[in-house]
Amino acid sequence: MTATQNLPAKIDTIRQLFERPAVKQQLQAALPKHMSVDRLLRVAMTAIRTNPKLADCTQKSLLACIMGCSALGLEPEPFL
Repeated sequence: MTATQNLPAKIDTIRQLFERPAVKQQLQAALPKHMSVDRLLRVAMTAIRTNPKLADCTQKSLLACIMGCSALGLEPEPFL
């Protein structure tokens, strides 16, 4: 199975990770008041779908990057 064929399964696994209440809670705690965790995760999933190589990253590295965005009040924008 090629990486492209396995992409939907990888994206589904990442989405499930992002939906975990503990993950959302930790991200929300780091976010500035003007940002919502749901929007942050929606933008992150869009970035992952836009750049499928991100789906090859470990869950730990994805969460670390999103937590960094959260702490800085930034959205993971694939076009910047």
